[in-house]
Amino acid sequence: MNKKDLLIFIFIDFAVIAAVLFNFYYFDKKVAGLIGGALFLAQGFYILIKISKWDKFSSSASLYGTMAHLFLATIPVLVIRLAFWSTEFSHIQLGFITGPGLHKFAETIYLILIVSHIIDLLKVQFKKQPKTI
Repeated sequence: MNKKDLLIFIFIDFAVIAAVLFNFYYFDKKVAGLIGGALFLAQGFYILIKISKWDKFSSSASLYGTMAHLFLATIPVLVIRLAFWSTEFSHIQLGFITGPGLHKFAETIYLILIVSHIIDLLKVQFKKQPKTI
């Protein structure tokens, strides 16, 4: 883990949110959702690639937050958006799973992603340094 990567991750987390919100002002909801999904997907894979280069990456909260972000939220939402392209996302129903319910779950996972980056940043920041005399 390193501080620079983690600060970049946190910046990207908020930049992606801003970009997705921006898209919904300028594009049709379906197109904006697709662009947003692509941004979330690119973000997740970028972070995953950077994390995989860290020493002891499997002990980082960011790894697990990113995996949840990608595989529990981003990919399922994107697949459902594409599979039900002709249906308004707010009207999608798959058994007990609804489009809005899945989106709310994805928002929670995204918050977990941000918190995981902050946890790792705090671990790096407060890591005990050897004292020199």
